[in-house]
Formats: sequence, C-alpha cells, structure tokens
Amino acid sequence: MGEQACNPAMFLWTSILLLLSVPRISSVTIHTAPELSFGNGTLATLPCTFQSSSPVSPQTAVTWQYVPSGGNPDVLLYYSGGESYRGNIPQFKDRVSWAGNLDKGDASINIADMHFADNGTFRCSVVNPPDVASSPRDIKVHVVEQGSSPRASREVWVIVPALLGVVVLIIAIIVFVIYRKKKKDKMNYHGAQ
Repeated sequence: MGEQACNPAMFLWTSILLLLSVPRISSVTIHTAPELSFGNGTLATLPCTFQSSSPVSPQTAVTWQYVPSGGNPDVLLYYSGGESYRGNIPQFKDRVSWAGNLDKGDASINIADMHFADNGTFRCSVVNPPDVASSPRDIKVHVVEQGSSPRASREVWVIVPALLGVVVLIIAIIVFVIYRKKKKDKMNYHGAQ
C-alpha cells in the first residue's frame, strides 16, 4: 500500500468548512464600577452597562443580586421584556427600581434610602440571546455617614504628606540660600582697614 500525498488545497478547504460549521458562541461584555460609596439615607444608582454583538430583544434579561458580607447571593431585581420583578429580600422591600435602558446598553438600578445594613456586594448579569455567555460583574458598596467619604479620607492621607514634603523642601531651599549668602558675605568682608 502506498502513501497518499497530502493535498494542501484540500486540507485548506476542509479546515475552512470545519471552522464555519462550528456554532459561533458570542458573549455579553458587562462593565461596572468595582467599588462605590453612598451616604446613609441617599438614593444610590448602581451603574451597569453592557455590550453585545446581537441586538437587544424581548429575551434580553438582567439579573441583579445582593451578596451580604459572608452571605450567599439572592436575587434583588430581575428585568426582562420591559418588566422588572423585585426579589424577596426584606431589607430592600420597596426600595429597588429599574433605572436602565437596554436599547442603550444600560442595566442600572436605583436603591432608595440607603442604610448601613446595605453594605455588601451587588452583582449585575446580562444575557442577550444568542449571546448568553457572560461574566457577571460585582460592585462593592459602602454606606457611609452623609457628607463623609472613605475615598476623600484616603486622598487626604496622600495629599497632606505631599504638601508637607513640598513645604519642607521650600524651607530647606530658603535656609540653603540664606546660608550661602551669609557665607559669601563673610568671604567678601575684609574688616576695618
């Protein structure tokens, strides 16, 4: 039995046909802020945007979950077909509402009257058939006293030392200039003649 020669053209066409026959799996890309802070008693908008290779349809669905610190995820809000359905988490009763616009790739929600007990992780997931593969995105939420911001206090710890460093540098330059001037004046002084 003789060996058969590999026909490069036949190999190329077979490869192309195989690649075209594999079903295309598309995914939804979801974007959220990794961490947000809200004042106690304020309205919080949790932003979630998405991109999909398929147009939005009545089958497009958004699920928001709440994951308390050390707890399990629970459905906070489900949105599909132009209707929102609230989950059964007692602490959020009558405070969660849809704020998105699917046609614009927006899957955001509002939470009214934020409480300290609302600290935790909020998870946004979107499916847009046939784009059903996606990775949900989490937002770590901190509820703080109104008027305070952990981010602002972190910035103070960066800005204050930087400003102090600049002040010390300016003082050092002034002292050096004065010292040099006095030394130069001493060298130029010849005493009473």
